[in-house]
Amino acid sequence: MSSVRTDSEGMAGRTGRLRIEPLEERILMSAAVLSAVGKISEGLFERDAERVRGDESRFPAERDRGFHAPPEPPPPGVAVQISPGDILVIDRDTLGEPDTPNSLRGAALLIDPLTGEQQVLSMDGPFLGPQDGTFSDEGVFYVVDRSAFQSGAVFVVNLFTGQRHVLTAGGFLENPRTVLYDDASDMLLVVDPFANPMDFADASGAIIGVDPVTGEQTLLLASDMTYEPVGLVAEPGGTFLIIDQLGAETPEGYPGGGRVLRWDPVTGDVEVVAEGGLLVRPREGEIGPDGALYVADWGSDPLNPGEYTNQTGSIIRIDLETGEQTLVAGGGNFMEPWNLTFAPDGTLLVADKGENNPSPNRGVLHAVDPATGAQQILSSGGVFYQPVSVQIVPEWYPELILAVEAATAGERTQFAIDGAIPGATVALFVSFDGPGSTTVDGVTLGLENAELVTTFQANASGHIGSSVWTPGALASQTVWVQAVSIAPGQPAEVSAVIERPVSG
Repeated sequence: MSSVRTDSEGMAGRTGRLRIEPLEERILMSAAVLSAVGKISEGLFERDAERVRGDESRFPAERDRGFHAPPEPPPPGVAVQISPGDILVIDRDTLGEPDTPNSLRGAALLIDPLTGEQQVLSMDGPFLGPQDGTFSDEGVFYVVDRSAFQSGAVFVVNLFTGQRHVLTAGGFLENPRTVLYDDASDMLLVVDPFANPMDFADASGAIIGVDPVTGEQTLLLASDMTYEPVGLVAEPGGTFLIIDQLGAETPEGYPGGGRVLRWDPVTGDVEVVAEGGLLVRPREGEIGPDGALYVADWGSDPLNPGEYTNQTGSIIRIDLETGEQTLVAGGGNFMEPWNLTFAPDGTLLVADKGENNPSPNRGVLHAVDPATGAQQILSSGGVFYQPVSVQIVPEWYPELILAVEAATAGERTQFAIDGAIPGATVALFVSFDGPGSTTVDGVTLGLENAELVTTFQANASGHIGSSVWTPGALASQTVWVQAVSIAPGQPAEVSAVIERPVSG
């Protein structure tokens, strides 16, 4: 699931539903990420347990399970390169024992858009059934797992090292399926089709907000209009489209077929955009370049519109003004289209879970022409088992990932950098005046009046983990930090700007 970047006011402060703390009271974003980068400080790993919400006593058995041997990771000294436009797939069953209940499994995979070659990016436990992922505006990657810790969890994942840690588990989560980062509110929005906090008799499902640093959960929506919500799509105006795979009323009067709802987080209103028709078991969707919603429906029979099938599936276009539905693609090589996204060239990439494929490696990544419906298999076999999520690494994704722990005056501040060219010189800059523009040796930084703090050399994996002294005089101030990687003959790589209050 792609993240949401918008210049609108967003949800922050609009209602009492979202918990947005004052800046000085928060440890912003990357404090959590450092745990996934490596063991930079003992305290970071010790604090992971505090971020887990729910009854932790239920979970130890999940942590003790063995892990099926995955393919060998890249050899030491080989840096993983992740760039805007790359294809990222989450396979919920690869690398494990798919026919063994509670076997640790699932991974994030990088797919070459030209050859379809698969590269494992994330392989260490404790995934049990990863379903979806999203990028924050700092390049941090989050994964929702429907089965981890019995009732689901959200993980912070370092795509460069494969390491991860739990951000939140338990609480409102029952079986989460989708996660979406909302830049306007700095919230992770998690869709859980089986959460029913209001104990509705004839409805189910909830949208849960998760603080991306502390893991604190906030119930954002529990509506008697949802039955099994599984997808969430952001609209430009600040509203969201909820894809409910069992939300339409059949003539017999019970839920069956699918529907698309529009949710306004300001008013809490939920209204129907489209239901029934071609929608039978819709899963995920994305707004296309033409402004329409494109939905992957794993149960919609293209030969018998509106009828259920578990053998093929369809891609459906929905006009968001009229609700009109149009079949884009169906049949062919489709088995269970589960998720989709648009590539930069306008091609639809479709993750097909392929559960009914008799092949041991049954998942497929399709490329579909949205104008003609023509299908092409982009990637299959390999370590695919059940690919359930596909997304494009966003164009704003920084090549250099900087993670900075909370700063305390009179102490050392831990930080980590990933994605640098191996052996490159990496400079760390700071500003006390906020975002802006400073040019240093031909490189434009996103800082006003940037000052050089220190330089380091990236190791053979493009990683740096270290600390810098935070002077006591900075107590109660705010600093902005940015990193630059420079290697001979290569363009400079610049990280996102990280904002940190200094306590003390």
